[in-house]
Amino acid sequence: MSLKQSSLEKIILLLFFIAFLFTGAGLLSDHALIHSFPYGIYAMDATSHLSFVQTLYQRGNFTYLPAYMAGGYTDALSANPPVIYYLTASFAHLAGIPWYDGVSIIMLLAFVLLPFVMYLIIHRFHPAAALFSLPVAYLLFANPFFSSLSWGEYPFILGVLFLLAGLWFVPVIRLSYLWLPLALILSANFLSHASEFVVLIGFIIVYILVEYFQKEKIKSYFKSLLPLFIVTGIMIAHYFIIFKNTFAKLQLSSSFKPIFTAGYLVPEFLNNFPVILIVIFGIGIFLSGLIILNSFKNKTKNWIVPVMALFLLIITYTNWIGQKRALQIRLLWPVLLMFFFGVVFYYAWTKIKSAHKEWIPALGAVCIGVILLLTYYTPFTHAGLLDQYTWESFTWIQENTPPEATILFFHGDVYNQHTMLNLVQRRTFRVKSEDQVQKAQQQILSRTFFILPETFLDTWLAYRKSLFEFGYHYSENESLYQGREMDICQFDYFVLTKASQAQPLAEYNIAIGQHLLENKKGELVFNNPLIAIVRNLHPGGDCLDIK
Repeated sequence: MSLKQSSLEKIILLLFFIAFLFTGAGLLSDHALIHSFPYGIYAMDATSHLSFVQTLYQRGNFTYLPAYMAGGYTDALSANPPVIYYLTASFAHLAGIPWYDGVSIIMLLAFVLLPFVMYLIIHRFHPAAALFSLPVAYLLFANPFFSSLSWGEYPFILGVLFLLAGLWFVPVIRLSYLWLPLALILSANFLSHASEFVVLIGFIIVYILVEYFQKEKIKSYFKSLLPLFIVTGIMIAHYFIIFKNTFAKLQLSSSFKPIFTAGYLVPEFLNNFPVILIVIFGIGIFLSGLIILNSFKNKTKNWIVPVMALFLLIITYTNWIGQKRALQIRLLWPVLLMFFFGVVFYYAWTKIKSAHKEWIPALGAVCIGVILLLTYYTPFTHAGLLDQYTWESFTWIQENTPPEATILFFHGDVYNQHTMLNLVQRRTFRVKSEDQVQKAQQQILSRTFFILPETFLDTWLAYRKSLFEFGYHYSENESLYQGREMDICQFDYFVLTKASQAQPLAEYNIAIGQHLLENKKGELVFNNPLIAIVRNLHPGGDCLDIK
């Protein structure tokens, strides 16, 4: 590539990076770096991760789940992949910004970097193919693909980022000491999201097998693979033991079965996917096959990038064995399928006879990018699950209630995304909406409701008995963590939402609060236009004084 072409390529990359960053920031954070409350959060996966970052940010470590999240236990292990939490909490401390803004900034940058790492991979095939590939990544900012970020699939996004970085390193693995950065990437991959770690290991095996069938000398690979896996094993050993006895043990038993749908929307997306893009991807897949065959025939290395692309495509269709993790990876189809898009325009470009031929990939990339942006970019119109008033109530609870206080939430529109309640950092419970609906319809003011405790049960409250032996608080006493009929008078504070899309439920909340206050059984300790918090003056007694 000439100096002139190289400079043009850098300019185009900078333009795309700015466009991606501006678009993503508009969707996620309304183009603001700092917010007064967690902004751009649209699902409870996101609020779960926020609560973990909040804990680490404030405590400085996250070895154990906080007691309010673990049903009161103090020895329940934090088994989630740690990279996302340590990365975002550390960044927030260093930058002096709120921890939730640290999460938004880091995850937006990781999300935007995905297509550029794939660009570097495709660049190995040809710079023009890489440029033509880049515009299709704009679909990341269209639904359902943007939900990977807005719904809080943070570990998955980091996992794919490290997966792509690892794929770039695989072809140079046998060069002196380049196994070391790959070992670091593999370790970070496992500590971010184990699913993509498995995919990366799988491609290393595929790559070496292809090299073997190409009659390459593969003994030199083993000189790199041995230290690669030793160093990786050492770095992931501590977390691997925890992972093996939590997520692997408790979730994989139900994961290896066919599945064809999940809460990710992507399996059905092809029903509305533009036909022209499907045709382009189809042609790209066909061309990739031809490139591989021709490369094998002529003993060249042109097969590497097409094989990577086909491997990633096949991985997204392993829902026959991989349950939701195989469907989850489809959320990043716009990145994983970039090569199939770019190779079509690349081959069309090779047929053009023009004195200004070197300008065409850059111009074409910009034009295609603008078309996709204008067609698919739809800005969000609200801040997400949380709002200023709800966050004020959460903050008040954190700062003004005893650490051992129990908090009962009556109906609120967003509380069905119940992991957000962990953000108050107290033992929280919520009234089951269906039960409150029934009592509101019957106009019954009751002391007993079906109440759901908010406890993090993904890993069954695992705790260590020894280095390799684990116990599970949940399995030892399941009934404590399941919803049941409870007397609301045993709770210390009641959180009452005064406005709702289901306004009769909000009016029921108001009636509960008024009854507590009128009968001198409660004290109004917090009030804003949306939320009222009433302290129970007689916990364990007859707080409603119902005859």
